[in-house]
Amino acid sequence: MSLNFHQLLLFYTVAQLGSVTRAAKALRISQPSVSTQLREFEQRQGVELLRRLPRGMALTDAGRVAFAHAQKVFVAADNLQSALDGFRKAETGRLTIGGSITAGEFFLPAVIRTYQESYPRIDLVLALHNSSEVIERVLRRELDIGFVGMADIPAVLATIPCWRDEIVVIAAPGKIPTKSVSIASLSSRRFVMREAGSGTRQQVERTLRSHGIELKTAMTVSSPEAVKRYVMSGVGWGFASRQTIAMEAASGHLVIVEVKGWSCFRDFMVVHRKDQILSPAQAKFLEMAKEL
Repeated sequence: MSLNFHQLLLFYTVAQLGSVTRAAKALRISQPSVSTQLREFEQRQGVELLRRLPRGMALTDAGRVAFAHAQKVFVAADNLQSALDGFRKAETGRLTIGGSITAGEFFLPAVIRTYQESYPRIDLVLALHNSSEVIERVLRRELDIGFVGMADIPAVLATIPCWRDEIVVIAAPGKIPTKSVSIASLSSRRFVMREAGSGTRQQVERTLRSHGIELKTAMTVSSPEAVKRYVMSGVGWGFASRQTIAMEAASGHLVIVEVKGWSCFRDFMVVHRKDQILSPAQAKFLEMAKEL
């Protein structure tokens, strides 16, 4: 036997207020409708729940049991509504973000700090991988959204530009000529390169191909920090986001090589599945990311 929750609400309200008239007014429905629904509810359950008195109503023993359970049902319903309202207003929940290593280490910290100040009850999870792996995890629905620095993005993903980044040529002090070099001369140098799947590497290779240049690789590493360390140690020249080497360039530990004809920029994109409806928490994060 299934409960009619509309009738349960009518019963609960009448029992709370002690009168069909007051319940009808509170629920904004007619008094005859309340009385009819109450009778149908008792008939469906096969027990008398309310005893009609000359003035008002009184609960029977069965009615007191029904009222106690109904109270738990509607308290739980209120709690459910509050929880859903929290998600709708981006006040609670969990947000899983993927970031390429450059995005995650140098662009996202400021976004996350600002977001947490506004939405402290959102549980943020950040996973750092190269751009290709971030895209794969978004496709597998393991991440809600991802921030990547590559142009080759599957058509099933929606893309939104967030930041523009410049990739520069770097070297250790004392390892560069006293004046600028030509872009063609890069082919005679050995470079510390990021791994396959890195957005930085993909953009560098795309720029070099446009000039018909192939590079010699001294070694391959898996993070921007490793590129800086091995370039500083003199293993070879490298390519890095201007943003990521600002401190080392200012302190003199790295030098940005002036290369005639070199122009390498990339847009960091936020990606999510096109069939995904963004939650308020996700939409707010994207909005802040674009602003910052």
